[in-house]
Amino acid sequence: MPLPTDGKLWGRLNFVCPAGSFLNFGSLCFGSAMLAVPIRRSYRVINSAALIRVSDSADIPVSNLTVGIDWESWCWTLSATLMNRTGYERVPAAPGLVQATINGFVWRFVVDEVDYSRAFNDFGGQLTGRSPIALMAEPYSLAKSYWETSTKTAQQLMLQELPEGYSLSVSLPDWTVPAGVFKYENLTPMEALIRIAKSCGGKVYAHKTDQTLYAVPKWPRKPWDWLSSPATVTLPSSYTLKENLKQQEGFEYEAIMVSGGVDSGIVAICKRAATGGLTHAPSVVDTLITHLDAAEPRAIQELADQWPMKRYTLELPLQATPAGAGLIEPGIVLDFADGEEDGWRGLVTGVTINATWDSVQQTVEVVAP
Repeated sequence: MPLPTDGKLWGRLNFVCPAGSFLNFGSLCFGSAMLAVPIRRSYRVINSAALIRVSDSADIPVSNLTVGIDWESWCWTLSATLMNRTGYERVPAAPGLVQATINGFVWRFVVDEVDYSRAFNDFGGQLTGRSPIALMAEPYSLAKSYWETSTKTAQQLMLQELPEGYSLSVSLPDWTVPAGVFKYENLTPMEALIRIAKSCGGKVYAHKTDQTLYAVPKWPRKPWDWLSSPATVTLPSSYTLKENLKQQEGFEYEAIMVSGGVDSGIVAICKRAATGGLTHAPSVVDTLITHLDAAEPRAIQELADQWPMKRYTLELPLQATPAGAGLIEPGIVLDFADGEEDGWRGLVTGVTINATWDSVQQTVEVVAP
């Protein structure tokens, strides 16, 4: 091949890494994760929704179904508008189970309340429910008082709160809690589990259909280190029907003191890496903070809760993968790719699905620094 004659240097770039590892080209670009849905010129969604009684699969006629969960809640909730007296009579008495199916996605709920009103040529009825795990909470489970007299780990304390037939998946740190430290008054099993998870910066939430709980970090990544690892999926803007943005005020604290109190607790002053630790968030006291393994994630959660964030609301179809983006659940970290622009990366904190006669819409709440 002849050499160029314009005086410019030329050659070939060799991208082979002799160290046998990988080449580092800097921070990941937005949109680098797996696409949640293929980018197409148009999308076609066939909607369907139904509510049935679980005991015998009897159909419950409804004109509206709303299912949702947010990052501060421990269960999915149901709200349904009953069409007629037949629908009302087919709703099982609390705590009977009903099952909602929307575009192929399935949820089960314990019936909490059902009511109706009737006038001449008019009927109105409403049904509300919560995930089956609600049987561990009021009014189905009695509050009790408890004092643990043995030394146990935090996960052992959580597992002993589970009634028979329930399961728990834990993705939180574990540490030793000395005898006599874990005690409470007038708490249901659900409230006790939330109490333990919160002590190390975690939260609990329920499975959509089963009697299963998940204990996970409230903030799977730190707001001040948002781009440290890839997102779970990339959501193209072309699949979004509507996007809203609202700024949430906050403060970028550099440090916080967390303490376990006087009963075998520790005191830890935690500061963000690469900062001077000059600005302190309000201190936190929790008797279960008896080890640094609990103090550090609790400090991260407290600082993250007060971080200034952008709050996005995305409206999009509910469509199973691979044709659609699927159900976007809280805890997912997504990259929002907006055409040729960089877009943004956010954490899903809530989702609501609303089904009516002629539409099904998924509304996703996302936060981003």
